[in-house]
Amino acid sequence: MDKMLALIFNKKMKKNINFLLSIVMITMPSLLLAQSGNYTLKGKVGKLSAPAKAYLMYNNAIGRQTDSTMINNGSFSFTGTIAAPVSAYLIINKKGTGIRTRAKSYIELYLEPGMIAVVSPDSLDNAKISAGQINADNERLKITLATVTKKMNALNKDYAGAIPDVAEIEPVFNSLSETIRSTKIGTDYAADISKMKKTAIGAVAPDFTQADTSGKAISLHDFKGKYVLIDFWASWCGPCRAENPNVVKANTQFQSKGFEILGVSLDGPAQKANWIKAINDDHLTWTEVSDLKGWKNEAAELYSVKGIPQNFLVDPDGKIVAKNLSGDDLEKKLAELLK
Repeated sequence: MDKMLALIFNKKMKKNINFLLSIVMITMPSLLLAQSGNYTLKGKVGKLSAPAKAYLMYNNAIGRQTDSTMINNGSFSFTGTIAAPVSAYLIINKKGTGIRTRAKSYIELYLEPGMIAVVSPDSLDNAKISAGQINADNERLKITLATVTKKMNALNKDYAGAIPDVAEIEPVFNSLSETIRSTKIGTDYAADISKMKKTAIGAVAPDFTQADTSGKAISLHDFKGKYVLIDFWASWCGPCRAENPNVVKANTQFQSKGFEILGVSLDGPAQKANWIKAINDDHLTWTEVSDLKGWKNEAAELYSVKGIPQNFLVDPDGKIVAKNLSGDDLEKKLAELLK
C-alpha cells in the first residue's frame, strides 16, 4: 500500500515540479544578465528602535556572512559589494539578541546591484520589496507558485502520514493467514517489517558512513552526545525543498542547545553539482553527505527509506526518539526535549 501511495504521490508531484521548472525558466534570463556591483538595502519597518536590530545573512565565495545594524525609528540600511546576485535573508530581532532566537522574523530576497527598499507599516510579514529586475522576478515567481507550493506542502504532509509505523502494521500483518503471509508479496513485506523494526522509535539508530561535499568521510557516531536529525532528501525533490526552510528555522533556534543535523542526499551519480547548488540555495549550513547512488543510497536502504522527505531524530545515546517531523512539529519536539 505504501508503494502505491508513493506512486500516486510521485505522479502528482511530477506535474507540479514540471510547472515549477517552466516558471523558473521564464525568470532565468534576468538572473543570467545580472552583473556584479554595489548594493544598498534600506529598510523602514514600523517604528522599531533600540535594542531592535536588523541582520543580513547570505553566502559568498568565503562562506556564510552575517551583517547587523541597529534600527532607529523603524529605519536601517546595509551596503556592500557582490560578485553576482545572491539570495539572502533579512532578519529583524526586536530584542537585538541575534538570529538564533525565537524572537525574530525574516524574509528572503536577492542582493543585486542598486537600491533595494524593504518597507512595512508593522513587520516583515507585510513587507514590500522594491528593487531591480531579479527581485521583481522573484516576487512574481512566489506569487505564481503560491497555489502550487500550497498543494505541494499538502501532498507532502499527506504522504508523510502514509509512511508506515512498524508498531502498527506488524500486528496487522501477523493477523493475516499463513497462506497470505507465505506468498512472495507476503515474504517480501515480512522482510520489510524486519528492516523497519531496526529503525523503529526506541531502537538504536544504525550507524553509517558517507562522504560530505568535499569527500571527507562522516559517520553518524561522530554526532553521539547530541540530538541529531538524520534528514533524507534530494535536490530534485520538491517537497524536500519546500520543507527545508522549516529545518533551517529549527537549526537556527536549537543548534546552540546541542542539536545537529546530518543531511543525506538521494541525488544520483551525475547530480553532485545540483546537490551542492541546492545546499547553497536553501542555506543548509549543517553537515551534508551522500554516496550519490540515488534511491540505492546505502544509508537510505539501511533505514528502509521508500519516500522523501523522511527524517529520524536520534538522542544523545544514539536511540531514535521521533520520526518524520515536519513543519512546526520539529520545533515543538526539540523544544520539549531541549527545554
